[in-house]
Amino acid sequence: MASCLYDVVIPFHKKDALILPYCVLSLKHNAKGIGKIFIISAEDPEEEGCEWISETAFPFNKEDVLAEIPDASRTGWYFQQLLKLCAFDVLKTDTPYLLISDSDCIMKNSVCFFEEGHPVFATGLTEYTESYFIHMNKVIPGLGRQIPEVTGVTHHSLFSREIINELLTRIERIHGIPWWKALLSHVSPDAYFAGMAEYEIYFNYCLAYHPGLYKLRPLKMEGVVNFSEFQKSSADIVALHAWAFISSQ
Repeated sequence: MASCLYDVVIPFHKKDALILPYCVLSLKHNAKGIGKIFIISAEDPEEEGCEWISETAFPFNKEDVLAEIPDASRTGWYFQQLLKLCAFDVLKTDTPYLLISDSDCIMKNSVCFFEEGHPVFATGLTEYTESYFIHMNKVIPGLGRQIPEVTGVTHHSLFSREIINELLTRIERIHGIPWWKALLSHVSPDAYFAGMAEYEIYFNYCLAYHPGLYKLRPLKMEGVVNFSEFQKSSADIVALHAWAFISSQ
């Protein structure tokens, strides 16, 4: 089994500028075994103790996303999904795992991402978005939901370098085009608002093609709309979504 050391990747947009420092601080204090923290964004947020990676370092940009999914209101949402999947190819790290964290995700309690040498998936949410699974099956025929009532969309995920490379290579072999273009081009036009989920694809791919590698363990997760609710929350992981936070002010 590979070393348990992992680095962290946070795709960041300025809409989360008030929340990012709390996200970073929570990772430093509560993510056991943490290595470097990388922040991917258009401009350097100058977050202490973090290494900035420019969005321009990636082999696609927001204009490429818009060309495939002509809904400008969702360009950033799809773009950040692609950034996560491509992180291993761009970051200056040789760690076998990357903990991908949304920039509005705050860890309130100590969390370990390996158990007995195995990487861990969190469970605790029961979200189900049908369009994610329709898309998944188009991209990798036969791939679907592996465990009823369990979702891979949990605001974070521990990605394996080996499995991400295998996944993206498989997509390119199936469709004969770059993986990111294949992912975008198979989003249904009637589902542009929420037609693809990188966490869901990775979660179910691992369970289907690498059964037994990941352990599953429950975490209490919830979303809140302000810092008062955050302080009161007993959850392990709290999502303070910018749209909710701003609208509550």
